[in-house]
Parts: sequence; C-alpha cells; structure tokens
Amino acid sequence: MKPKLQILYFDRINYLYSDSKFVEIEFVGNVFGFPVAHFTKKEFEEYAQK
Repeated sequence: MKPKLQILYFDRINYLYSDSKFVEIEFVGNVFGFPVAHFTKKEFEEYAQK
C-alpha cells in the first residue's frame, strides 16, 4: 500500500518579487527565494543585488 501524498495549502504567502528567473516569497516571517528557470552566474548576481 502506497502512502497518500500530503497536499499543503499556504494561505499566508506574500509574493515579494518575481521575474522570469526567480520568485521570492515571505511565509510566516521568513523569506524564501526560488529559481524558476535556468540562469547564469551573472543573472544570479544581478538578482542578489535587488
């Protein structure tokens, strides 16, 4: 028997920043950044400066 997958609903998420390469969210007082596409080192450095 396979375990059921948990589905999480986040109703406390605030989207802080989004572009074609990265998304930043704030969840319960913590900020998380996620890449959403392939990026170069230069693109990451530009994102980090924002």
